[in-house]
Amino acid sequence: EIAKISHTKAVMFGFWRYKKPQTFALTLTVGPWTIDQVVAIPYPVQHQQQVVCNLSWTSDGTITDHGGYLVVTNGTQTTVTATVKTEPFVSSSDQPMIRQCYDETIATLHYGAPIPGLYSLADAQRLPEVDCGGFSVYLLSLLAAANVEARLVAGFWAGYPENSMHAWVETHLPDGSWLPLDPSTDWLRQRRRTKKMGGYGELGSDRIVISVDSDHVIQHQAQTYAVGMLQWPMLLQSDGQFTYLDAVTQVLTKRQ
Repeated sequence: EIAKISHTKAVMFGFWRYKKPQTFALTLTVGPWTIDQVVAIPYPVQHQQQVVCNLSWTSDGTITDHGGYLVVTNGTQTTVTATVKTEPFVSSSDQPMIRQCYDETIATLHYGAPIPGLYSLADAQRLPEVDCGGFSVYLLSLLAAANVEARLVAGFWAGYPENSMHAWVETHLPDGSWLPLDPSTDWLRQRRRTKKMGGYGELGSDRIVISVDSDHVIQHQAQTYAVGMLQWPMLLQSDGQFTYLDAVTQVLTKRQ
């Protein structure tokens, strides 16, 4: 995803810290937009790899909290703050069918051409390059064909001077737990294009989850609007569709 993330301090000590629990002070600043527009803003959610504390927001408009996202009317800007405690994840679970789908995704796709939003399965099958969302959609389709329950996870990297939004996959195991799969990061790491922690059953603590699953619904004035991925602030257009907001959006993640 192309939305950029700023950090108040450059990373000076390598990537080792993301193999340990981290605590981030998060500030998400959205705006300006025009006062007659309606904006939906997702915020960090509780997840198996993170705990969200001290969540709050301020705005010059009217805010309605829908549990996972805000809808802002009659305003031009909003700021969301939170303390997010993240955990790394490493699993020894080896599920042959899941592993086969995962390996096929990495062997088939090539990483590149990041976009706002989510590539479709048709895009992933025909385009020469897709981003983390394209890798995730392709893997989800293979898992669905194998009758493996899985879901999309969307968020962004945390603790880096500059980086992008990110998406990965979780599969539901027989014991009730969720196994994370991050094929795009693994693909990049195998080619020495990143040192970030992510792969089969492996995640670093350098990411913040914004939403879980796909095909979300945004509610406003007793109407519902379907969106494929709830990851970045979205604007209600005149045609009745929510699309990614072009106004300035900045995320600051400061380690505590």
